[in-house]
Amino acid sequence: MKHSIFIILLLTLGFSQSASDAVRLFEMETGYGLRAQSMGNAYTALSDDISGLYWNPAGLGQIKESIFSMGIEHGSAGNETTYLGLPTTAKHNWTKINGLGIVYPFEVAQGALAWGFSFNRIGDSEGITEFTGFSSVPNGLIFYDSDGNESAFDTDATRTESIRLEGGIDQWTTGLSVAVSPTTLVGASLALNTGDDTYHFQFNQSDTEHNYETYPADYDSYDIERYLQTEFNGIQLKLGALTSLGNIKIGGTFSPAYTYHVKEVFTEKETMTYDDGTYENVVESDPGQWTYAVKSPFQFSGGLAYSTTRFTLAASTQYKDWSQVEFDLSDVATLDDEYLDLLKENEIIRSTYKPALDFHFGGEFYLINNLVAVQGGLSLKQSRLENGADSKSVSGGVRLYPDSMVDIQLSYHVNNWEKSGTDEFTPSLASENITQATYQIGFNYRF
Repeated sequence: MKHSIFIILLLTLGFSQSASDAVRLFEMETGYGLRAQSMGNAYTALSDDISGLYWNPAGLGQIKESIFSMGIEHGSAGNETTYLGLPTTAKHNWTKINGLGIVYPFEVAQGALAWGFSFNRIGDSEGITEFTGFSSVPNGLIFYDSDGNESAFDTDATRTESIRLEGGIDQWTTGLSVAVSPTTLVGASLALNTGDDTYHFQFNQSDTEHNYETYPADYDSYDIERYLQTEFNGIQLKLGALTSLGNIKIGGTFSPAYTYHVKEVFTEKETMTYDDGTYENVVESDPGQWTYAVKSPFQFSGGLAYSTTRFTLAASTQYKDWSQVEFDLSDVATLDDEYLDLLKENEIIRSTYKPALDFHFGGEFYLINNLVAVQGGLSLKQSRLENGADSKSVSGGVRLYPDSMVDIQLSYHVNNWEKSGTDEFTPSLASENITQATYQIGFNYRF
């Protein structure tokens, strides 16, 4: 039967930047370096390879030979979502180059001076969520036909939702380290962070129990599909220091606040299908585009390491005050609706997010001196949300030395956390148990 409908409680046309969107740009950052990640990212007081550009640029001064490094990553994200008592398992995989760089130590009369340059993948936004279930909880979908008759398709239906994320942050970094005393190095790195992120949302509501068979509510299914494509970039400065006291090393870094400039493109399509097989596009929007800026929180890190010829133990902590993330309003006209909307989101960030300390522990042990080493690590991350759950990850790796010029690193890292939530289409709680694993292989070549 022919319909001409539009949604009266239109939940899908409105789109704007949110507090969670702002925080997520910085939350996806995980760091890089195969040895570093094998050791639980407890690398602030080590940083004696190319990844020192990220963890502590002062550490580059420990390198005595030129090094070329390269690494590749394969990742897998698994998600078990329970919705209305029904569990659904989904998986998502990816493979990417995650590191390429060089460190060059200069010959100096005394002390140390080293320079490095690298391209690295410092964070991934890869993920997937899928769930389905029959629900009697209203979700507010109400329609008018061409004669002005109102009808609802908002309860006693099967709801299926899928969310897929793809993207991450690439970092182009250059840095310098110099000895300021026989035991102390200082350094700085300047990084261009460029990111891309694709959010793909799909929702289907179907009349599987045949509760909607009378015109104008002869609905068979309702579908909505959304794409949000995000690109962002920003320049980040990091300052570091590293002191050696015999077998003990103490390191620290500071990264001031920096700004991501963001561009988003949003599209959506809604389709209603009726019992007779006909369908109509409720909404098929032209792409909407937004540009805005988001400021990061500042970051401190500190670390301690103890090394002998056979083993290394390390620990570090990183501090970020996530309540200091904010939309930059300096270029937004104060009378615009956008200004008030973003001002409100900044207030939500202040009240919803909190400072957090991440703790990292790692170790390395030579099974055969200068031939085979094994590593292990543990990371504990406090929730950024006031009432959120903490997360933890474990990691491990093996480093092999085919000869004095080459070492090969194999690394494994797994992270697990839980979260739950609702949205406008699925008001019943969906609980997720997420596991993300990455496998990496890379090498260092000395010349």
